[in-house]
Amino acid sequence: MKHLVIILTLWSFLGCGSKENSKSVIDETTDSSTTKNKVSTAWLFDKVDGNKLVFKNGQTFETNLFELQFIGQVSFSNKVPFLIFSGRDCNECDANISIYINSPSNGKLFAEHGENSYQ
Repeated sequence: MKHLVIILTLWSFLGCGSKENSKSVIDETTDSSTTKNKVSTAWLFDKVDGNKLVFKNGQTFETNLFELQFIGQVSFSNKVPFLIFSGRDCNECDANISIYINSPSNGKLFAEHGENSYQ
């Protein structure tokens, strides 16, 4: 909570300034949102295919998880989004279903023995 207050305080101080500064901030925001829309629409979730997440842009993300379910994603401008999904790292075992957060730009998901998972 303390970090949020500090960030909001800094943001409000940085927002004060001349009209020229505010115009450049508006222009950057517009450019950023346009780029973000291009990146986020490219990574629209389509379906789960076995242990893969399939997207409408033709991209797939191999998870090697069982009982895979897509939860959502966190998009950033100019970057591949972080994907949020759940599953187990073994088939027909008593392992708990865990939540995973990973971006395809980070490479292969390492999920053996609960690695990189949140329960």
